[in-house]
Amino acid sequence: GGLCFGGIVALELARKLRAEGEEVQLVLMIDSFAPGSITPKVSEAGTDVQRSMKVQYHLQNLRQYGPGYLWGRVRKQLWRRNWQRLQNLYVRLGRPLPEQFRDVEEANTIASDSYQARPYDGDVTLFIASEKEAWNDYAPLNGWDHYIQGELAVENVVGGHLSVYDEPHVQDLARKLNHYLELATPG
Repeated sequence: GGLCFGGIVALELARKLRAEGEEVQLVLMIDSFAPGSITPKVSEAGTDVQRSMKVQYHLQNLRQYGPGYLWGRVRKQLWRRNWQRLQNLYVRLGRPLPEQFRDVEEANTIASDSYQARPYDGDVTLFIASEKEAWNDYAPLNGWDHYIQGELAVENVVGGHLSVYDEPHVQDLARKLNHYLELATPG
C-alpha cells in the first residue's frame, strides 16, 4: 500500500506479481489519484476566484500547522522551479542528469506525471481523504473505477491529502488500515 504515488507503485507491483502467478492478498491505496482524475475548476470569474480559494486554503493550513507549513510550501516551490531548470539544461545538452542531482521526490513526480494506468484485475481498497482542495474537481473514486476490474472497496478517512497522517486524523486512518490488515492476515 501507499499514499498518493505510493499507491500507484503498490498497484503496479501487485500487477507484476499477479502476472508472475503470485497471489496478492491486499492492495491499499491512500488518496491515490488515477491519471486525469483531478482537473482545475474553471469559473466565470476566472482565475481570481481560484486564487482566492487557494489563499483561503493555505491560510487555513497556516493556522492549523503554523509557520512551518508556509516555509515547507515555499521551499518545495523553489526546489521544483530550480529542479525543472536544471533538468531542462541537461536535456538541451543531451546529457543524463548526474546522480547527485537525482531526487526521489522529484523522480516520483516525473514518474507520476508520465504514468499510464492500465486495468488491474484484482481487488483494491482505496482510502479517500475527506477534505479536498476547493479549486479542483475530483473524479468519483479518484478515477480508479475505470481501472480496477476486481472489487474496489472505498474507505473515507478524515483529513486532507497530507493531513491524514497528522494527529488527530491519523487515528482514523490507522483504525481503518488495521481492519484491512487483520482481514488479510491468515489465521
